[in-house]
Amino acid sequence: MLAVYPKTRSKYLYRGKVWVDGTDFAVTRIDAEPAQNPSFWTKENDIHHEYMKVQDFWLPRRNESVSYIRLGGRATLTIEYKNYRVTDSRP
Repeated sequence: MLAVYPKTRSKYLYRGKVWVDGTDFAVTRIDAEPAQNPSFWTKENDIHHEYMKVQDFWLPRRNESVSYIRLGGRATLTIEYKNYRVTDSRP
């Protein structure tokens, strides 16, 4: 597990924790938040990414973003990936 902190504040950068597989050195999970609040309307934003190994490739399993809205509570966006098929590029 690595702790990551950006050198500058930007809504496009994040701070948090990154898990790396010890054998493949691939990112397996990210739990983070934007280094700078991306909008006046949100108080807090959490980002969660999970990856899974499919054959020899690490691919997204699940992405979840949770935003705490100043006037409206909480908004959650979840994307789940499944049924990957890795095929050969040769005909």
